[in-house]
Amino acid sequence: FYDPVVNRTYLDLTTHYDTVVLPTRVAKPKDKAAVEAGVLTVERWVLAPLRHHRFFSLAELNAAIAKQLKIVNNRAFRGETTSRQELFEELERQELRPLPPTTFELATWKTVTVHVDYHVEGPDRRFYSVPYRLVRQKLDMRITGQTIEVFKANVRVASHAREYGRRRYITDPAH
Repeated sequence: FYDPVVNRTYLDLTTHYDTVVLPTRVAKPKDKAAVEAGVLTVERWVLAPLRHHRFFSLAELNAAIAKQLKIVNNRAFRGETTSRQELFEELERQELRPLPPTTFELATWKTVTVHVDYHVEGPDRRFYSVPYRLVRQKLDMRITGQTIEVFKANVRVASHAREYGRRRYITDPAH
């Protein structure tokens, strides 16, 4: 049985886009043969033709890659009459769902210990309150540009707007 540990931020991303992550086992190349074949295809048919070109901006490089990808995706598979693009249009396009209305907000996670004054230290030496009964416990803090969220066993126990002003202690009276 394989029970991988997946990065918390990556899990946030999968939740936001309502998808799933199926990691392969470490040092088991047969688990990822299809992925490795796809990497080889990109190396041979997208990157190799561009290796002698010089690009002066990321936009210029991206345009060249997009052009090569179009060629690769429209080329028929060896011994077949269909291409990747045709298979995508026929089998996959109708299965796609619209993207979420909000963009994914990147977060940083850290483990924090609740101080005796029932606050945890967040970024920039700001202290955010949590319920008093959690004193001295280790919790997980999710930090974004706008919010500070604190979790115990993946259950949110506190949420605060992130403070950038002069206040050092941010306290919710309910705590």
